[in-house]
Amino acid sequence: MPFYIKNRITLVWLLLVGATLFSWGLGHGVALPDPRQAGVVILIVAFVKVWFVFFEFMEVRHAPSSLRNVVRAWIGIVCTTVIVIYWLGSAQGSAAHWPHIPGL
Repeated sequence: MPFYIKNRITLVWLLLVGATLFSWGLGHGVALPDPRQAGVVILIVAFVKVWFVFFEFMEVRHAPSSLRNVVRAWIGIVCTTVIVIYWLGSAQGSAAHWPHIPGL
């Protein structure tokens, strides 16, 4: 590995930056033509980033297994809830022109 990627935190940080750029591209209609699908993928990427922040930067990876399991469950439940609310709430908005912001 190059000298600047020897640290695990640096690698995780680079992955988070890559995930942010990927989400930004999806949000601007680069890969998926359907905004609802793009929104769901963006939300999943966001919660993967949350997982990395909890386990790497907040050191939950070294915490007792009960705390790790609570964090995993919290991330899963909140991610699922947000995606379901988004999907059900955007049913009417899916017929609107992409992007939804006038002038873009």
